[in-house]
Amino acid sequence: MTGRWGGRYRRGVPARVYLLGGSSSVGKTTAAAAIAERLGAVLLQVDNIARAATDPRVRRFEAGVDDLWRLPAAHLCDLLVHKGDALAATLHTLIGQCLAGDSVTLVEGEGIHPSLARHHPGDLVRFAFVLEPEEAVLFRTLAGRSARFRALPHGHQHTVAATNWLYGCWLRQQAEVFGQPWVASRPWPTLPDRLLQA
Repeated sequence: MTGRWGGRYRRGVPARVYLLGGSSSVGKTTAAAAIAERLGAVLLQVDNIARAATDPRVRRFEAGVDDLWRLPAAHLCDLLVHKGDALAATLHTLIGQCLAGDSVTLVEGEGIHPSLARHHPGDLVRFAFVLEPEEAVLFRTLAGRSARFRALPHGHQHTVAATNWLYGCWLRQQAEVFGQPWVASRPWPTLPDRLLQA
C-alpha cells in the first residue's frame, strides 16, 4: 500500500518525520535517497518547496543567481540563512501534515535550520545535518559535479565554495546550540549509516 506521496504505509507504526539539512554539494541528497529506501520513507526535497515559494528571500536564488556571486561570501551566507528563515513556517506546516498521516517522511535540502527542532520536541521528528569541514574539498566537489559551477569565472567559483562552507559552519554552530546532531560528509560511502546512527 502506498501513501499520498508514494511512500509505503506502515500499519501500527506512528508517522515520523526526518529532516536532513546541509549546504550544497555535501552528499545529503544521495544519502537521503539511500536512507529513504531503507526506511520505506517518502522523500521530499526542499528545492521543490522553495520553487513554489513567493517570498523574495527564497526567490532570489531562483533566477539570475550567477550575479549574486559578485557579492562577498559572508553576505551571501547571510542570504542563505534568510532563505531558511523564510522557509521555516512552510516546513513547520509540512511537518505537521506529515505527522497527521500514516507514513515515514524524509525531508532533505538546503534551508532546513536546527532552530526548527525547538518547535518539534520528541522522537517523532528528528533532525540531522551534513557538513564538509574543508572549503577546498567543497570546491573540488562542486567542480566535479556541476558544469554550471565550472562555467563561472574563477573568482565566482571561489565565492560559491566559500559561501557554502560558511553556511555549513553556521549550521554546525546552530546544531550545537539547539542540541541537534551533525556529521561530517566524508567518508561518503558511510554517510547514510552515520546519519542513521545520529
